Amino acid sequence: MQSLKQPSGQIRGFTLVELLVAIALGAFLITISITLYQTILKAQLTAAQSLAITQKLIVSRHAITTALDGAITPCTSAPKRISLVRANHFWLQHNRAIAEVSVAGDALSGLKPIGRLAGERHPASDVLIVRPARLPATAIVAHDSVNNAFVIQNPIGLTRGDLAIICNQHIAVVFQVARVTTKRIYYVGTNISPGNCPNAFTSPDCGGDYVWTADTLLAHYHPTVFYIGNGSSGLALYRQQPTVFHSGNQHRLALRAQQLVEGVTQLNVAVSNTAGNTNPNAIAVRLTLADISLSANKRYEKHAFTVPLPTP
Repeated sequence: MQSLKQPSGQIRGFTLVELLVAIALGAFLITISITLYQTILKAQLTAAQSLAITQKLIVSRHAITTALDGAITPCTSAPKRISLVRANHFWLQHNRAIAEVSVAGDALSGLKPIGRLAGERHPASDVLIVRPARLPATAIVAHDSVNNAFVIQNPIGLTRGDLAIICNQHIAVVFQVARVTTKRIYYVGTNISPGNCPNAFTSPDCGGDYVWTADTLLAHYHPTVFYIGNGSSGLALYRQQPTVFHSGNQHRLALRAQQLVEGVTQLNVAVSNTAGNTNPNAIAVRLTLADISLSANKRYEKHAFTVPLPTP
C-alpha cells in the first residue's frame, strides 16, 4: 500500500491545540511581565517616597537645629527680660527659656492667624518658639548713657535695624540697633522702624535707670518661630523671623514668614528639663509628614527627633 505524503514544498500549519497552547503561554508570559513591571514600579515609587520623606525630615531638623545653634544661655536665662522695641512684643516676651512651645490652637500675637489663607496657621498643630541670643558676642567696655550707646571691645557684625540683646546674670534687654561705629552700638536714632521706646534704658517702661557694668555681654538676637501653615499645595512647615528691610536710609524691622518644607502636616513639640533644673536642656520634636504617590494616595508617616539645647 502506498503511503500518503505531503506535496513537496507545502508547509504544515499549527493545529488548534498547538495554537491554543501558544496563546496561553504568551498570555502567561505577558501577565508575568506586567506583574513584574508593576512590582518594580511600585518598589521604585516607594523608594522615591521614602527618599522624599527623609529629605524633608533632614531639612526640617537642620532648620530647627540651626535656629538653636550658638545660643548664649546666660542671655536667654536671665530672670528679668525687657523689650525696648515698641511694636514687636511678640518676639520679646518676658520668658527665660531658649525654646518655648505654644500648644495647638493658642492665639499668638505677631504670628500669622489661624485660617485658610496661604501662610496662616493650621489649628491642630503646636508652635515652636526659639529665642536665642546668637554668637558671636562681645563684652561692653562702658555704657555711655549720655550719647545713648554701648562702648564695645570688638565689632560683632551688627548693623542698623538689627535686633541685639544685652545681658548679665540679672537682666536681659532686647533692643533695635539705631547706628553702629567701630566701637559703639547706638540705641537711639532716626530712620529705623519700629525703633526703641523713648528714653531707652532710662524710663521705667524701658527698664529703669539700669547701670550696665563690665560683666555685660552684647550679642545678636535672632528669634525664630516654626509652625504648620497653609502652603502652595497643602500644609507645610513654616519659619518666621524678624527681617530688616532697607529702602534708602530707611531701615524697617518686620516679620517674614517663609515656607520651608511641603507635606509636613503636624508639629508636636515638648521642652524637656533635667531633674531639679528649671532651665530646659532639650526639645523633642515630632513631625507628621505626608507624601502623595502617583496614584494620588496619601501616605502619612510620623518622625521624631530630639535637639539638645546649646550651652555656652
